[in-house]
Amino acid sequence: MHRRSAKALVAWIAAACFLGVAAATFWWPGQAPAQGKKEPVRVANTPAASASSSSPAASASSAKDLLTKPATARATTQPVYDIEPFERTDVYAKASGFLAKIHVDIGDRVEKDQVLAELSIPEMEQERAQKEALVDEADAAVGQAQAAVDAAPDLIAAAEAKVREAKARLAQYQAEVDFRELEFQRHEKLHDSKSIPDSLLEEKRKLRQAAQAAYAAAVAAVDSAQADARVEQSRAKQAKANLRFAQARLKVAKANLRQTEVLLEYAQVRAPYAGLITHRFVDTGDFAQSAADSKAEPLFTIVSDDRLRIITDVPFDHASWIRSGQKATVTVNGINGRQFAGHVRRTAGVLDPKTHTLRVEVELSDAADGIRPGMYGSVTIAEDKQR
Repeated sequence: MHRRSAKALVAWIAAACFLGVAAATFWWPGQAPAQGKKEPVRVANTPAASASSSSPAASASSAKDLLTKPATARATTQPVYDIEPFERTDVYAKASGFLAKIHVDIGDRVEKDQVLAELSIPEMEQERAQKEALVDEADAAVGQAQAAVDAAPDLIAAAEAKVREAKARLAQYQAEVDFRELEFQRHEKLHDSKSIPDSLLEEKRKLRQAAQAAYAAAVAAVDSAQADARVEQSRAKQAKANLRFAQARLKVAKANLRQTEVLLEYAQVRAPYAGLITHRFVDTGDFAQSAADSKAEPLFTIVSDDRLRIITDVPFDHASWIRSGQKATVTVNGINGRQFAGHVRRTAGVLDPKTHTLRVEVELSDAADGIRPGMYGSVTIAEDKQR
């Protein structure tokens, strides 16, 4: 009996503990709800729940803020392996000859068309003298042809005057023929009537024949005079043609002379532009080959360093926004990292198929004192958001 009571007591205690734990688990940490009130449903804090709980006005405001938020300007910094002069030119001789004088050396600044050196070309001097003589000869031929052209109208006029003179004589001889014909006919009638002797009639016949012969000669003289007039007209045309030919020969002679003079001008080697002499490859007395010769070598090297070509290669992931005119900052090593303001002057426009980079050329905005061709450094290009 005592054992049953002890077991029942243990069972009641276990049941009470279980109910207590269950109640604490269900209501913790809040308090029991009041009678007649409903407990609000708790919603987990997930993105879907947040989106469903936000209002349309709040969503529109968030989108507007996202669109109007300014994008960060892009920039890229790339190495500059070489700063080049704007132009670099090897100066060659345009004619072959010996160097008689050299007027410049490395480090000298020269102006455009300044004489750098002079060549000695004696054979060209002789050639010029010969061509000058040919010009004089051609000029004399033009003078002769011009004189013939000038004389042609007078010769034509003289020939036409002879034609008129021959025609006048022809008319005179025609009248003589007519007179002798009538005279012969009258004497012939008298002879038929036995009024005159045979000798008189024969005399009149010979006079008629002489008049007819003189008329024939006058006709021939007219034809000859007309032919001479036609010859003079042809000679006038020929004189004009000869004049044009002589003038053409004179032009050719002058052109040949001018060519020789130009070649002699090439004996003076001149600077193609204002710049700096950086190399000199010859000395006085050296023989310089013409640039047309495959074995020709340069006499000097000149650079134009008033502007510099600052060239860099921009990787493909920045190439899309690189434009001409964008601001650039050049940092040059070797002069305490000085920075110089500039801008993008030009780009290649396409990427190199091997390196997949864009060739970009930067030009400094102001004079770059201290920068010399051959230096290196880096360049930073900033995107212009307004372009």
